Amino acid sequence: MVTMGRTMDWVEDIKTDLWAFPAGIKRSGNESDPKSLAWTSKYGSIVASGYNIGSTDGINSEGLCANLLYLSTASYGQPKPDRKNLSILIWAQYFLDNYATVDEAVKDFDKDFVNIIANTLPNGSQATVHLAIADRSGDNAIFEYVDGKLVIHHSKKYNVM
Repeated sequence: MVTMGRTMDWVEDIKTDLWAFPAGIKRSGNESDPKSLAWTSKYGSIVASGYNIGSTDGINSEGLCANLLYLSTASYGQPKPDRKNLSILIWAQYFLDNYATVDEAVKDFDKDFVNIIANTLPNGSQATVHLAIADRSGDNAIFEYVDGKLVIHHSKKYNVM
């Protein structure tokens, strides 16, 4: 059996609530953005919210876990005009909605097809995070943006971040 855990050691209370989502929800990467990525969730999920505006941690009905963690050096680059936009506040939810395994997520997201948009948080700071995912087989991957480029660390050995 593979288990996963984490702590949320943050400088303030992010007003965490637990949300349960069924499969089949129509989603948007940022509803106020006309260039927003849109999709319909393939999987149901249970998530912990941050500031009641986005998913910070969760697990989907296939056993894929996603966790956003602070990364002060994250740099998402300038948006490319030919790509759709995905808010950093729904990045983890996108993975939970669309992927059953880490391998599937890595193969698809490695195409680097979206602009990740770093929103300003309610406390006034920029959202600078990286994303860790794990599946029921024990496979792991970390997605981070360094100098505007997507870097993916994919291996079962990446079990601590």
